[in-house]
Amino acid sequence: IVEIDTVGCSSSDTIDLVNPDLPDLDVVDGYELCDGETFRLTSRLAADAFRWSNGQTGPQFSTLTGGTYNVMFDFGVCSRFIDIVLDFLAPPVVELGSDLEVFEVIPLVVESGFCGGWQDGSTGPTFTTLLDGEYKVVVTQGPCVVADSVGVTFLDAPIFTLGEDQLGCQGSEIGVDISLPAPGETRFISWNDGTSSVESRSFTEAGTIWVEIENEDGCLTRDSVELAFSIPPVLDLGQDTT
Repeated sequence: IVEIDTVGCSSSDTIDLVNPDLPDLDVVDGYELCDGETFRLTSRLAADAFRWSNGQTGPQFSTLTGGTYNVMFDFGVCSRFIDIVLDFLAPPVVELGSDLEVFEVIPLVVESGFCGGWQDGSTGPTFTTLLDGEYKVVVTQGPCVVADSVGVTFLDAPIFTLGEDQLGCQGSEIGVDISLPAPGETRFISWNDGTSSVESRSFTEAGTIWVEIENEDGCLTRDSVELAFSIPPVLDLGQDTT
Protein backbone atom coordinates (compact mmCIF):
# COMPACT_ATOMS: atom_id res chain seq x y z
CA ILE A 1 0.00 0.00 0.00
CA VAL A 2 1.20 3.50 -0.77
CA GLU A 3 -0.33 6.83 0.33
CA ILE A 4 0.59 10.23 -1.13
CA ASP A 5 -0.23 13.50 0.60
CA THR A 6 0.28 16.76 -1.39
CA VAL A 7 -0.84 20.15 -0.02
CA GLY A 8 -3.54 18.60 2.02
CA CYS A 9 -4.71 16.27 -0.68
CA SER A 10 -4.08 12.60 -0.15
CA SER A 11 -4.40 9.52 -2.31
CA SER A 12 -3.57 5.85 -1.77
CA ASP A 13 -3.42 2.59 -3.66
CA THR A 14 -2.71 -1.07 -2.89
CA ILE A 15 -1.32 -4.04 -4.79
CA ASP A 16 -1.37 -7.73 -3.86
CA LEU A 17 1.88 -9.69 -4.42
CA VAL A 18 1.48 -13.45 -4.63
CA ASN A 19 4.35 -15.97 -4.81
CA PRO A 20 2.72 -19.07 -6.23
CA ASP A 21 3.74 -22.55 -5.05
CA LEU A 22 5.52 -23.98 -8.10
CA PRO A 23 5.65 -27.76 -8.53
CA ASP A 24 8.88 -29.69 -8.08
CA LEU A 25 10.60 -30.43 -11.34
CA ASP A 26 10.52 -34.02 -12.52
CA VAL A 27 13.81 -33.63 -14.40
CA VAL A 28 17.08 -34.34 -12.55
CA ASP A 29 20.53 -33.01 -13.35
CA GLY A 30 22.34 -36.23 -14.41
CA TYR A 31 21.58 -39.18 -16.67
CA GLU A 32 23.64 -42.10 -18.00
CA LEU A 33 22.89 -44.07 -21.15
CA CYS A 34 24.67 -46.69 -23.23
CA ASP A 35 26.35 -45.72 -26.51
CA GLY A 36 24.15 -46.28 -29.54
CA GLU A 37 20.89 -45.66 -27.69
CA THR A 38 18.63 -42.63 -28.00
CA PHE A 39 18.08 -40.64 -24.83
CA ARG A 40 14.40 -39.76 -24.37
CA LEU A 41 12.89 -37.74 -21.57
CA THR A 42 9.27 -36.75 -21.03
CA SER A 43 8.19 -34.29 -18.36
CA ARG A 44 4.72 -34.75 -16.93
CA LEU A 45 4.52 -31.29 -15.36
CA ALA A 46 1.61 -29.08 -16.40
CA ALA A 47 3.86 -26.21 -17.49
CA ASP A 48 2.74 -23.52 -19.90
CA ALA A 49 5.90 -23.88 -21.98
CA PHE A 50 9.06 -26.00 -22.19
CA ARG A 51 12.21 -24.55 -23.73
CA TRP A 52 15.14 -26.94 -24.24
CA SER A 53 18.63 -25.66 -25.03
CA ASN A 54 18.87 -27.65 -28.29
CA GLY A 55 15.80 -25.86 -29.64
CA GLN A 56 13.20 -28.51 -28.86
CA THR A 57 9.92 -27.44 -27.28
CA GLY A 58 7.21 -29.31 -25.49
CA PRO A 59 7.45 -31.83 -22.68
CA GLN A 60 9.47 -34.37 -24.73
CA PHE A 61 13.24 -34.21 -25.24
CA SER A 62 15.55 -36.59 -27.16
CA THR A 63 19.18 -36.68 -28.27
CA LEU A 64 21.93 -39.04 -29.42
CA THR A 65 24.76 -36.88 -28.08
CA GLY A 66 26.08 -36.55 -24.57
CA GLY A 67 26.76 -33.20 -22.96
CA THR A 68 25.16 -30.54 -20.78
CA TYR A 69 21.66 -29.37 -21.70
CA ASN A 70 19.22 -27.10 -19.94
CA VAL A 71 15.47 -26.65 -19.91
CA MET A 72 13.23 -23.75 -18.89
CA PHE A 73 9.77 -24.45 -17.47
CA ASP A 74 7.28 -21.56 -17.71
CA PHE A 75 4.41 -21.42 -15.22
CA GLY A 76 2.48 -18.25 -16.06
CA VAL A 77 4.84 -15.34 -15.35
CA CYS A 78 7.16 -17.63 -13.38
CA SER A 79 9.95 -19.79 -14.79
CA ARG A 80 12.20 -22.49 -13.43
CA PHE A 81 15.51 -23.57 -14.96
CA ILE A 82 17.65 -26.71 -14.61
CA ASP A 83 20.82 -28.11 -16.23
CA ILE A 84 20.93 -31.70 -17.47
CA VAL A 85 24.23 -33.61 -17.75
CA LEU A 86 23.96 -36.58 -20.09
CA ASP A 87 26.75 -39.20 -20.37
CA PHE A 88 26.85 -41.93 -23.00
CA LEU A 89 28.94 -44.89 -21.77
CA ALA A 90 30.72 -47.47 -23.93
CA PRO A 91 29.15 -50.93 -23.52
CA PRO A 92 31.32 -53.88 -22.45
CA VAL A 93 32.57 -56.08 -25.26
CA VAL A 94 31.19 -59.57 -24.61
CA GLU A 95 32.20 -62.17 -27.18
CA LEU A 96 31.73 -65.89 -26.58
CA GLY A 97 33.12 -66.65 -30.02
CA SER A 98 31.91 -69.01 -32.71
CA ASP A 99 29.99 -72.19 -32.02
CA LEU A 100 32.20 -74.88 -30.50
CA GLU A 101 32.78 -78.57 -31.11
CA VAL A 102 34.69 -80.23 -28.28
CA PHE A 103 35.65 -83.65 -26.97
CA GLU A 104 32.97 -85.60 -25.19
CA VAL A 105 35.13 -86.37 -22.16
CA ILE A 106 36.49 -82.87 -21.49
CA PRO A 107 34.37 -80.29 -19.58
CA LEU A 108 34.01 -77.11 -21.62
CA VAL A 109 34.58 -73.75 -19.94
CA VAL A 110 32.78 -70.91 -21.75
CA GLU A 111 34.35 -67.56 -20.83
CA SER A 112 32.74 -64.13 -21.21
CA GLY A 113 35.45 -61.94 -19.70
CA PHE A 114 32.86 -60.20 -17.51
CA CYS A 115 30.76 -61.28 -14.56
CA GLY A 116 27.32 -61.88 -16.02
CA GLY A 117 24.14 -63.90 -15.71
CA TRP A 118 23.97 -67.21 -17.58
CA GLN A 119 20.96 -69.02 -19.02
CA ASP A 120 20.55 -71.22 -15.93
CA GLY A 121 20.51 -68.27 -13.49
CA SER A 122 24.11 -68.67 -12.34
CA THR A 123 26.51 -65.73 -12.35
CA GLY A 124 30.22 -65.42 -12.99
CA PRO A 125 32.76 -64.84 -15.76
CA THR A 126 32.73 -68.50 -16.86
CA PHE A 127 30.29 -71.36 -17.34
CA THR A 128 31.33 -75.04 -17.36
CA THR A 129 29.32 -77.70 -19.12
CA LEU A 130 29.44 -81.27 -20.39
CA LEU A 131 26.19 -81.03 -22.37
CA ASP A 132 25.27 -79.93 -25.88
CA GLY A 133 23.23 -76.75 -26.07
CA GLU A 134 23.01 -73.01 -26.58
CA TYR A 135 24.68 -71.01 -23.80
CA LYS A 136 23.95 -67.32 -23.23
CA VAL A 137 25.39 -64.67 -20.93
CA VAL A 138 23.95 -61.23 -20.15
CA VAL A 139 26.41 -58.63 -18.82
CA THR A 140 25.20 -55.41 -17.19
CA GLN A 141 27.51 -52.46 -16.62
CA GLY A 142 25.72 -49.34 -15.46
CA PRO A 143 23.07 -48.55 -18.06
CA CYS A 144 24.62 -50.92 -20.63
CA VAL A 145 23.23 -54.43 -21.07
CA VAL A 146 25.06 -56.70 -23.52
CA ALA A 147 24.29 -60.34 -24.33
CA ASP A 148 25.95 -63.04 -26.41
CA SER A 149 25.40 -66.73 -26.98
CA VAL A 150 27.35 -69.71 -28.29
CA GLY A 151 26.35 -73.16 -29.44
CA VAL A 152 28.22 -76.14 -27.99
CA THR A 153 28.39 -79.62 -29.51
CA PHE A 154 30.28 -82.45 -27.85
CA LEU A 155 31.81 -84.86 -30.34
CA ASP A 156 32.11 -88.57 -29.60
CA ALA A 157 35.58 -89.46 -28.41
CA PRO A 158 37.06 -92.79 -29.55
CA ILE A 159 36.38 -95.61 -27.10
CA PHE A 160 39.01 -98.28 -26.59
CA THR A 161 40.81 -100.16 -23.86
CA LEU A 162 44.20 -101.79 -23.38
CA GLY A 163 42.72 -104.17 -20.84
CA GLU A 164 43.80 -104.91 -17.29
CA ASP A 165 47.36 -104.63 -15.98
CA GLN A 166 49.36 -107.75 -16.90
CA LEU A 167 51.97 -109.90 -15.17
CA GLY A 168 54.27 -112.17 -17.16
CA CYS A 169 57.26 -114.39 -16.58
CA GLN A 170 60.72 -112.92 -17.06
CA GLY A 171 62.11 -113.95 -20.43
CA SER A 172 58.69 -114.17 -22.02
CA GLU A 173 56.62 -111.64 -23.95
CA ILE A 174 53.39 -109.87 -22.97
CA GLY A 175 51.04 -108.95 -25.77
CA VAL A 176 49.05 -105.69 -25.66
CA ASP A 177 46.09 -105.34 -28.01
CA ILE A 178 43.94 -102.28 -28.63
CA SER A 179 40.29 -103.18 -28.33
CA LEU A 180 38.39 -101.07 -30.88
CA PRO A 181 34.60 -101.32 -30.68
CA ALA A 182 34.03 -100.20 -34.26
CA PRO A 183 36.81 -101.55 -36.51
CA GLY A 184 37.17 -100.03 -39.94
CA GLU A 185 36.82 -96.40 -38.89
CA THR A 186 39.80 -94.18 -39.65
CA ARG A 187 41.81 -93.58 -36.48
CA PHE A 188 45.27 -92.30 -35.67
CA ILE A 189 47.07 -94.55 -33.18
CA SER A 190 50.13 -93.40 -31.25
CA TRP A 191 52.06 -95.43 -28.66
CA ASN A 192 54.17 -93.90 -25.90
CA ASP A 193 57.44 -94.77 -27.68
CA GLY A 194 56.36 -93.10 -30.93
CA THR A 195 55.12 -96.22 -32.70
CA SER A 196 52.00 -95.46 -34.72
CA SER A 197 49.25 -97.20 -36.69
CA VAL A 198 49.76 -100.52 -34.87
CA GLU A 199 46.93 -102.20 -32.98
CA SER A 200 48.86 -105.09 -31.41
CA ARG A 201 52.37 -105.27 -29.92
CA SER A 202 54.50 -107.50 -27.66
CA PHE A 203 56.75 -106.32 -24.81
CA THR A 204 59.57 -107.95 -22.84
CA GLU A 205 60.26 -105.13 -20.36
CA ALA A 206 58.21 -103.94 -17.42
CA GLY A 207 56.69 -100.44 -17.39
CA THR A 208 53.64 -98.37 -18.17
CA ILE A 209 52.42 -98.56 -21.73
CA TRP A 210 49.99 -95.96 -23.00
CA VAL A 211 48.25 -95.39 -26.30
CA GLU A 212 46.47 -92.33 -27.70
CA ILE A 213 43.83 -92.67 -30.39
CA GLU A 214 42.53 -89.68 -32.35
CA ASN A 215 39.49 -89.95 -34.59
CA GLU A 216 38.62 -87.95 -37.70
CA ASP A 217 36.92 -85.25 -35.61
CA GLY A 218 40.12 -84.58 -33.69
CA CYS A 219 38.87 -86.15 -30.47
CA LEU A 220 41.63 -87.81 -28.46
CA THR A 221 41.46 -90.63 -25.92
CA ARG A 222 44.29 -92.21 -23.94
CA ASP A 223 44.47 -95.50 -22.03
CA SER A 224 47.35 -97.17 -20.24
CA VAL A 225 48.33 -100.57 -18.90
CA GLU A 226 51.01 -101.59 -16.40
CA LEU A 227 53.27 -104.50 -17.38
CA ALA A 228 55.33 -106.46 -14.82
CA PHE A 229 57.54 -109.53 -15.07
CA SER A 230 58.15 -112.08 -12.31
CA ILE A 231 61.41 -113.97 -11.84
CA PRO A 232 60.70 -117.68 -12.34
CA PRO A 233 61.46 -119.98 -9.37
CA VAL A 234 64.73 -121.92 -9.41
CA LEU A 235 63.90 -125.63 -9.52
CA ASP A 236 66.58 -128.29 -9.01
CA LEU A 237 65.76 -131.98 -8.50
CA GLY A 238 69.45 -132.95 -8.37
CA GLN A 239 71.40 -135.34 -10.56
CA ASP A 240 69.79 -138.19 -12.40
CA THR A 241 69.62 -141.27 -10.25
CA THR A 242 69.88 -144.94 -11.30
